[in-house]
Amino acid sequence: MADQIYMASVESTYAAMEQMLQFSAVLDVVSRNADERTVTFSVPGINGLFTAKVAEGDAAGSSKVTVTAPIDGGDKAQESVAKFYKDLGDQLMVQGAVQSAPQQTPVFDAQNQPTQTFQAPVPAAAGNGGNPAQGTKNKFVAMLTDTNTGKTSVMAIAAAVVSAVFLIFGFVSLGMHPPVVVGIIFAVVAAVLCALAYTKTQPGREHGRMLTVVAAGVTVVALTLSLVGAAGGSKSHGSMKEASSSSSPSSSDDDPFCKPISWPSAGVGAKAPKPNSLKGYVWTDDADYVNIKLCDVDDAAYTDYLNKVKDSGFVEDYKSTSGDYSAKDSEGNFIDLTFFSSLTELDVTVKSAERYQNDLSEKEKQEEEAEAKKKAEEEAKNKAEAEKAAAEEAKKAEEEQKRLAEEEKKLKEEAAEKQNTQSNAANGVTPDVKEALDGYETFMNKYCDFMEKYAKEGRPAGMLTDYLEMLNEYTDYTQKLSNLDQSA
Repeated sequence: MADQIYMASVESTYAAMEQMLQFSAVLDVVSRNADERTVTFSVPGINGLFTAKVAEGDAAGSSKVTVTAPIDGGDKAQESVAKFYKDLGDQLMVQGAVQSAPQQTPVFDAQNQPTQTFQAPVPAAAGNGGNPAQGTKNKFVAMLTDTNTGKTSVMAIAAAVVSAVFLIFGFVSLGMHPPVVVGIIFAVVAAVLCALAYTKTQPGREHGRMLTVVAAGVTVVALTLSLVGAAGGSKSHGSMKEASSSSSPSSSDDDPFCKPISWPSAGVGAKAPKPNSLKGYVWTDDADYVNIKLCDVDDAAYTDYLNKVKDSGFVEDYKSTSGDYSAKDSEGNFIDLTFFSSLTELDVTVKSAERYQNDLSEKEKQEEEAEAKKKAEEEAKNKAEAEKAAAEEAKKAEEEQKRLAEEEKKLKEEAAEKQNTQSNAANGVTPDVKEALDGYETFMNKYCDFMEKYAKEGRPAGMLTDYLEMLNEYTDYTQKLSNLDQSA
């Protein structure tokens, strides 16, 4: 194992190692132990982990750094250790707190330390006037300096990203017309990043100087686009302000879209009332569609025309908000008013009923179809429930008829049995018995006639009351027969 001696305090050396690893694009930190001043990291392409430890050096104010490489690292691991020592020395130089020592303490014990090590060259003296004492750590300088020739400068990447965002903003500015100051602020930020990245990078593509140059060119293009967009917005705003200014008597005369017009006298346009002021521009005048812009319309004029529209019959299915009104008349013709108070303009759109239906959005059509489908499903469901209820009622009626038929059969059997019993009675029937039997016979004839009629008419529910009365009468006769004295 080879140790590297640096003429800097342990704290300064460990802080420099932390800075170097933080901004390294090659070394990946796995773990840190600030108490023991130990860092474990990995290197792409090498299996295993490296360990770097900072300890007190033999000389006063010095520090000793020990880097342990993986066993199976080979020559590539040795090169990585040597580069680690060199980059740490460079980082200490940047922070102005290092003076290298000419001595090294090589230590290698193959029996106790099975790792491979490499004795790196001692970096040249630099720093605070050759003073190995304490130096001030400058993290900002460390961030701007790219000592690793295998990575792109962080500042160059930041400059490229900001310039790209600025370019997108420039294209957006052509349509949105933001304030000029926003584009200037974007340009200043991008320019500062490009300048810092250019001064702190090496020539060529390795550190990003070429990327910085490209970012600077993109910044210039983006600034131009943003200024053009801002200027266009100012011009458009000035034109609108001039057109809407009521203090300028010639504003309407200079506007080609604010000239005297003729209100449609045929087609669907004639359905809408004629406004008091006929100045504006007729965009479309078809038999089934009219679109007209009216100018020099103030709040009072808009209110007056809105009342005329309502009085002419456009009040069905109306929707009204501040500055907007839409409705249909009794024939289904549609009108839409859009009032721009700040511009003193009123847009009037009139559609025939057929055109309005054809122009309905696909979403509205789908909603109507879905509503109709839902309604049909509900009707089908109600019909099915009604049919089910009718079937249940029919089943109950059938069961009741079956029960009545069984009762009828039972009564007939009992009557026949009773009649046979009475027929076999001994001669010498008493008058009371004869009267009871005659009455019972008359009732049974009446009952048989009733049951024949009841069966012939399909056992209607209306005869059920009569049937129950006859059952009560039958019960009375049977009770009389039971109470007769049959001792004779």
